[in-house]
Amino acid sequence: MFKSKKYEKPVTVQDYHDDGYNLDLLCEIQPQGGIDFKERYIRTGSGYTTAITIYELPKVLTDNWLDSIVNQTGVVAVFDTISIDRNTSIKKINRSIGEQGSRLYENNLKTLDKIEANDTYQSLINLGANVKIHGEVMKRIVLRLFITKTTETELEIAVRKIKKDLEALSFKAQMMQFESKDNYLSMFYSYEQQKKHLDHFRIGCAIQAGHLAGSYYFNHQELLDERGSYLGNTMTNGSVIFDPFKSDDIRTFFNILVLGKMGMGKSTLLKMILEDQFGRGNFIRGFDKARDFAPMIKELGGKVICLDGADGAINMLQIFASASISESDLRVSQINSYIIHLDKLKMQFKLLNSDLTETDLKMIKSAFDDFYVDIGLIDKSLGENQNITDLPNEAYPKLSQFRTYFETTFKKKVYASNPTEARKEGIEKIEATLNDLCNMYKDIFDGITSLENMEDEQVVMFDIEGLTSYDESIKNCMLYTSLQLIWAQAIKNGRKYKNLIESGEIDEKDAKRFMFFIDECHNLINSNDEDVVDFIVKFQKEMRKFLAGVIFATQSPQELIPENINSKVEPKLKQVFALTQSKFLLNMEKSDVAIVSKALGSVIKNSEYDRIPLLRRGQALLNIAGSNTIFFNIEPTQQQLNRFKGGI
Repeated sequence: MFKSKKYEKPVTVQDYHDDGYNLDLLCEIQPQGGIDFKERYIRTGSGYTTAITIYELPKVLTDNWLDSIVNQTGVVAVFDTISIDRNTSIKKINRSIGEQGSRLYENNLKTLDKIEANDTYQSLINLGANVKIHGEVMKRIVLRLFITKTTETELEIAVRKIKKDLEALSFKAQMMQFESKDNYLSMFYSYEQQKKHLDHFRIGCAIQAGHLAGSYYFNHQELLDERGSYLGNTMTNGSVIFDPFKSDDIRTFFNILVLGKMGMGKSTLLKMILEDQFGRGNFIRGFDKARDFAPMIKELGGKVICLDGADGAINMLQIFASASISESDLRVSQINSYIIHLDKLKMQFKLLNSDLTETDLKMIKSAFDDFYVDIGLIDKSLGENQNITDLPNEAYPKLSQFRTYFETTFKKKVYASNPTEARKEGIEKIEATLNDLCNMYKDIFDGITSLENMEDEQVVMFDIEGLTSYDESIKNCMLYTSLQLIWAQAIKNGRKYKNLIESGEIDEKDAKRFMFFIDECHNLINSNDEDVVDFIVKFQKEMRKFLAGVIFATQSPQELIPENINSKVEPKLKQVFALTQSKFLLNMEKSDVAIVSKALGSVIKNSEYDRIPLLRRGQALLNIAGSNTIFFNIEPTQQQLNRFKGGI
């Protein structure tokens, strides 16, 4: 008698919903056009896919050995691993040791075979000791490399290339016949699930956990600042998208240091940053000693101003806005700016005449103070309720006017108080200095500021090459004067945009920044001028508040921090280094690297310092304080190189 066939209820869409399947998601992620599993590959509506399975590892594995396997263009790697039971590992190792040991005593074994057997025997002995005594864990790994191409021919070509590359690294790999479906399913199953569900289960290669850890392939480096611009590629092909004005919990100020030998890419890097800042509408100021930037600045529509007086003068008696009322109140402080101005004049006369004593310098400062009061430029009874920093250029006195006041009014007042011989000698030294400035260097020092509306110019580069023919004292004084001018412009710009941000008129990202480039900075910052170093350190600290930063660049770090240095100046010079958020170090001699490491300390690892002399042209180390160090290739476009016209 026949039994009636049991009725099976058909599976419905609702059944899948009840079992927890997200059918909408499956519809989106399923292979479009269907899927067909062939002997050697998988065919889908979009192309052909296959998997290469690594079935044997090299005897010697290098650091990051998975990197060259996993991080290949057009390859998706699927990596399965599982731990082997310790007792099982020990039993198998013991058995293998016994087998290899017996081979050593076979009479018909050839010499090379005996050497190989002995090497294997010793390796197993060491492995056994690691597992049994030192607690090493054995693992099994299954590594499949999936490749997808549009046509079957392209797929075969890609497979041959990858297999050839793997063989060169002593890995044994193959496309496994009749396993295309299992390979596809392996992407969704764990190792244990593969053992249950795959028709052709791959047990994998045995490996020590330590060797597996050494395979670390997530060593990819990149820098992706949200509002940055492309500078190049890291050694692991990651992009370097750098924003010098990025601000977060780690990057809190905007100063940069660039060091490197001639011809190694320093100028190109500086010009890439400068061009980027120009394109963003930010204000740019700088010192150019080699006249390397002049063609580029002129092409950008900026101004190049010679500080030797050929293009106009900067009145050293003009009072610039150089101080705020307080940390929280960024309005210009008239009184504090005036005090800083008097200190600046004292500093300039110290630079101009090293024979002036501290008493002499205090006297010249007092003379300037009396002079400004006498001509009515400042009324100390008014405090902040006056304007002395934003007057027309013509409103400020010339140096020759001060000389007349000093030789008549101030000198008479001093002599009326029965001065000492030292004080009389100081008067004479100051008069001699004033006469030099007003006579020999009249074009530079004795005139009103003739650079009109310079604060409105987006790009201004000061050419200091012309100053090299002057005495060191004259050069340093002019650099210091222009520093004060740049400081004032940075503060004015920063205050303007800070107010706009705080009032809600603009978003922070739309504010115009201010970047100051000092190429060949060892001409300005060195152990000979402690007061200038003090000013630069203050400049670095203060500019952060005003959306401004400074870039120092030089090929001569030994001139920044020489070996026989004043112990008082050395920590201040090191502070200049320390106050740079980002450091670009290009190829340097070992002796220069030693100087840099002395200044920067453990900010950069010793192993990274060791790589600097080995860098090729156009390669750089980038260290961002509080973040990682990366090595990268500086990659300007050919159009940029054509525009830069000078220096790589």
